[in-house]
Amino acid sequence: MRRPPAVPDRLTASCYHPPVRGGILGLGLVLVLAGCTGSAPSPSPASTPFPGTASCKACPGEPCTRPCLPALETGGPAALPPYSRGTCPALVPGRNRDFGSNGRGFLLYVPTSTRGPFAVVFLWGAGGPAEGIAPILSSVYDEDGYILVVPEGEPRYPLTWSMDPRGADDDLRFFDDVLTCLDQQFPVDRRRVHSTGYSTGACFSAYLMGYRSETLASFASYSGGDKTPSGERLVPMPAHPIPGLLFHGGDTDVEWAGKAATLSLAGRMAANGQFTVVCDHGRGHVVAGPTVQEMWAFMLAQPFSPGNTAVWAAIGIAGKLPPYCQVR
Repeated sequence: MRRPPAVPDRLTASCYHPPVRGGILGLGLVLVLAGCTGSAPSPSPASTPFPGTASCKACPGEPCTRPCLPALETGGPAALPPYSRGTCPALVPGRNRDFGSNGRGFLLYVPTSTRGPFAVVFLWGAGGPAEGIAPILSSVYDEDGYILVVPEGEPRYPLTWSMDPRGADDDLRFFDDVLTCLDQQFPVDRRRVHSTGYSTGACFSAYLMGYRSETLASFASYSGGDKTPSGERLVPMPAHPIPGLLFHGGDTDVEWAGKAATLSLAGRMAANGQFTVVCDHGRGHVVAGPTVQEMWAFMLAQPFSPGNTAVWAAIGIAGKLPPYCQVR
C-alpha cells in the first residue's frame, strides 16, 4: 500500500479563495446552465493546483439529460491521471470485476432514457456486497440522468475502505481509475462529479472530499463523520472548499458515525469556508427515503466552479431548506 506523508488539518493551495456566503438554496429545483462544448479543452499548465478546464463531451444524440456546462477558462477540475494498470478495460453496465489499482469490483448504472452528458455519483456503503446499498439510488439514477457507481465493500481494510489518519490511498486511486475510464468511454460532465455514502461509506465520502477536492463538485454524507472509532482525526480539510450536505439521525444515531461525528465534520468545514448544510432527520442510523431527492437537488445546484463559490448563492435560486436542515 502506498502512503503519502501525514497531512495537516487543512491542505493548502495558492488558488484558494473563500466562497461568497449568504443566499437560500432551493432543494426542490433543478438547475440547468446553458452552453455546450463539443469537447473538453486542453488542460492549463500543470503548475497550477487545479489545472483542468474540462466540462463534458457533447451529447451524442437526443434526448439529452441537460446541456453541457461550459468549460472553465481557469480553475476547473484537475486533469485525470492515467489508468493505473495501463489501458482502461471496457466498462459495462452491471458488475465490473477486478478493477483499478486495488482490484476492487463495482456496480455501474448508466441511464438509458437519455444520452448524456451525465453527472457521476459514487455511492459508498458500510461494507458487504454493492447490491446491499445500491437500491438507495439505483431506482432513481435513470430518471435523474446520472451515472451511478457503487463499489463493492468487501472488508479488506479495517474501516472497509482504504482510509486512515496517515492518508491511505488505495481507494483514492481506485476512485481516480474509475473516473478516468468513465471519462474515456461515456459522455461525462467533469464539472458534475459527486460522492455520497452511508456510515463508513459516508466517512469515506468525506475522506474523498479532503483528498480529491480538485475533482469533486460536492459530496453528501449519511451518518458519517471525520474520525476513526478510536477518535483519531481521519479527514483533512481541503484546499478547494467544495460544499457538503450532511445528514444524521439525531440522538439515536451511532456515536462514531452519527450526530456527534457529523457535527464535528460540519464545524470544521464551515470554519474552512465551505458551504455546509446539516440535516437531522431524527430516524437513527439509516438513510431516510425523502432525503435522496434532496441530495440530488443539492448536487445539481453545486457544479464545480472556480473557488467553488456556491452557484446557488451567485444566481439566487429561490426556495427554502427543509425544516430539519440548517446552513452552518
